[in-house]
Amino acid sequence: MTRGGDPMVTSLRLTSGLKMLEQWSVHACQADRNAIYQALFSVVEGSVFMVYDVLDDGRPRQFCMLLKEGLTARIRLHRYDSFGIIYIGPYEAGDPGLAPEESGDET
Repeated sequence: MTRGGDPMVTSLRLTSGLKMLEQWSVHACQADRNAIYQALFSVVEGSVFMVYDVLDDGRPRQFCMLLKEGLTARIRLHRYDSFGIIYIGPYEAGDPGLAPEESGDET
């Protein structure tokens, strides 16, 4: 799938971490839910690196977005056309998303 007819711009699909997003959103306030949904949309459309502060800590195919005070999300790029959510929550101990490595795609 491409945006704007440009074959070099590919939209990504969210393919894993949906259960985590659903569980997190039950207890999150509306402002935090809006922040994560906007951030995920920016990953889909490819503007995430222009819109958000993004940390690259050297983990292969992963990056962390600083969304707002007290809220971060860690993303894993699966393939050229898909990504997943690894972590949603506060920036803790200098390393957001200290979740155990996951090998499979969770939906």
